[in-house]
Amino acid sequence: MNQSDRFLSGQVARWVLICVVSLGGVLLVAMGGFAAEAGPPDCSGVDFEQDSDGYYEVETLSQLQCIEDEGLDHDYVLVEDIDASETEDWNEGDGFEPIGDSADNSWTEGNETVNGTFDGNGRTIANLTIDRDEADFVGLFGVIGSEGTVSDLTLESATVTGNDRVGGLSGQNWGTVSNLTLESATVTGNDDVGGLIGENRGTVSDVSTSTDVAGSGTIGGVIGNNFEGTITGATVKGAVFSKQDVGNPRVGGIVGYHHSSSSIDSSSFTNGTVDGENENIGGIAGYADGSPITNSSANGTIGNEDADSVGGLAGRHFGDLSDSYIRSSLVAG
Repeated sequence: MNQSDRFLSGQVARWVLICVVSLGGVLLVAMGGFAAEAGPPDCSGVDFEQDSDGYYEVETLSQLQCIEDEGLDHDYVLVEDIDASETEDWNEGDGFEPIGDSADNSWTEGNETVNGTFDGNGRTIANLTIDRDEADFVGLFGVIGSEGTVSDLTLESATVTGNDRVGGLSGQNWGTVSNLTLESATVTGNDDVGGLIGENRGTVSDVSTSTDVAGSGTIGGVIGNNFEGTITGATVKGAVFSKQDVGNPRVGGIVGYHHSSSSIDSSSFTNGTVDGENENIGGIAGYADGSPITNSSANGTIGNEDADSVGGLAGRHFGDLSDSYIRSSLVAG
């Protein structure tokens, strides 16, 4: 090969290499590959459209995360199913940031709570990850305010971890939650942990959970701590467990601690396990402090032979148990 041929061959090889590298970059960008690291959205660049009723439409994961920036007192409607798988890698592993927050003192509602409407519109949010084991008020919504309403939503395969007041849907609820389904979820925390809501001070109706819930203190399949709250039509399947090494722990298939001036009606715990390492373990409530449980049932494995104060309906109860029954495969303690 003469010098001219060698020069031409080298130029061709260089041109081919440039094309291959460029094509590779195009493919990576087109495939959403490794060219850019996944992360949470910059909410300053996320816009919403309003429907004819004035509801802000949520159709992407970015819009869901940016609800707080758009306004916690607005009304929102979910118009598409959302796959939230990528939240596993957000915020250096902390995942999705809960929408709304609480006051410094949980006994007051605060002014950063969700006080609008979130209409799930029969849609599903799947594969949500929140991993914030040092944070309180953890869930898709941190705190739902007294004017807040969340309805007609399915959460599927969520993994939620926090410290105190932790739930798949919300860490704390002062408002109205209805027609919610939580499927194949895992919720883990320290104290006041519920499959759906960590602490309830509002109204919860027509909810269904299939959830594994675990913690160290007061734990419930739907609600960890029901404080002057109302629960109607809750159905629970899954495992509820507490190490019971924090405060005065209570473990229940539906509610861990059922305070006075609260109520549970027409609810059931079915085909699951409720257990702890100490006491106050019940199929419906771990501890019911003078508050009614009516028209409800429990059917599962409840307690263990070393535990104290174990009951098919309530570990300890000082109130009405009207028209409620237990069909447990084991009540031990």
